[in-house]
Order: sequence, then structure tokens, then C-alpha cells
Amino acid sequence: MAFSGEYRLSADYRAIKKKLKDPVYIQHSLQNCIETEQLSQDTVLAKIVSSTLDGQIVHYIFRFIDQDPDLPYLEVDWQGTDPHALMPKGHHRIWFRKEGRTTIMKIESELHTTLNGKLVFNDPEKTNAIMSDYFSRFVDEFNHPKERTMKNDKPELDEVLNEAKNAVEELEVEAESAAAKGFLGGAQMWAWIALAILVILLLVLY
Repeated sequence: MAFSGEYRLSADYRAIKKKLKDPVYIQHSLQNCIETEQLSQDTVLAKIVSSTLDGQIVHYIFRFIDQDPDLPYLEVDWQGTDPHALMPKGHHRIWFRKEGRTTIMKIESELHTTLNGKLVFNDPEKTNAIMSDYFSRFVDEFNHPKERTMKNDKPELDEVLNEAKNAVEELEVEAESAAAKGFLGGAQMWAWIALAILVILLLVLY
């Protein structure tokens, strides 16, 4: 699925690009991220404690395609390193244009979730909300660094996560009954519904 948005920042685009690529910022911006490592000039590895996979540590690679620091354009590829895990991956194209004393940051993103090499459904509304929240927080923290502290706890997302977890628990109970009756195609259909909700949980976390 696709996401797009425009944001206004009170800074030069070179400084914005530098912060987007900063391993320290990446660690603070990702919930449950315990460590980031600069693998190369344009590659960062993030280690994240999963809240849905029994505390398992998952790894994400961020690759920044930045052909020229003076070019008002940046691309970002990010994805999990385990092809057998249920994880979203994406690609951001980011343009910058000067407008007075501010910079307009235009973003176009493509996001997918795969499991064993196969695409899995993503809820467009949930994904758009999460992506919008991520970039809005980036803009807010960049424009007002003294007014906001970058923490790993995100109350708004935690509330969404708890609601989603409750939905999964309720779904498990309903699935047992529905599968026995053959409702909505039986157990297989309910399994796909549960899988879609799990994807939402992962998107909320990462």
C-alpha cells in the first residue's frame, strides 16, 4: 500500500536529511529498540525487542540512498532480516523544497508485509495513521527539540496496541465457535483474519 504526506520544518534540508539518517534518532524513534549499529555510511542496523513474539529480538536494516548531500532528495529502504518472520517493509522517497525560511518535506512511501515470501494484507487506514504519526513526531521533535524528549514509550500507540491485543484475544474465542459452525469459511478464514490483526500489531510496534 502507499502513503504520502507533506510537512513543514524550520531547518535546512541538509540538517533534516542528517537527522533522518542518525542512528541515535532511529533508536529513539522506534519503540522497544535497544540498539542501533552503523554498518556503513548509509546503512544502519536496528535491534528491537518484539512485544508480540515472546520477547524475541528482531533486526531491521535501514538503507539510505543519498547520492549527494547537497541534493534535496533522499530514499530510504527498510525491512526485517528474517524472511520467515511476519514483518512489514517499506521504501520512502523524500523530496525537499525551500519555502521562505522553512523547508517542505514531501514523502511518498510504499509498504508491504510478507510471510515466507508471500504478501499479507495491510489495513490502509491503520498503516496511514501509523506512518503519519511517525513523521509528525519527527517534525515536532525536530522543530521543538527542547519542548519534547525522545522516549521509547508512546502512549498513543500503546493504547492502540492494547486495543488490538484485546481484539486478538476476543477473536480467538470467537474463532473456536465460528470454526465449529463453519461460519465465514471455517477455521481457515478466521486464521487469515487473525493474521491481518497481527500485522496491525507489528505495524504499531515498528
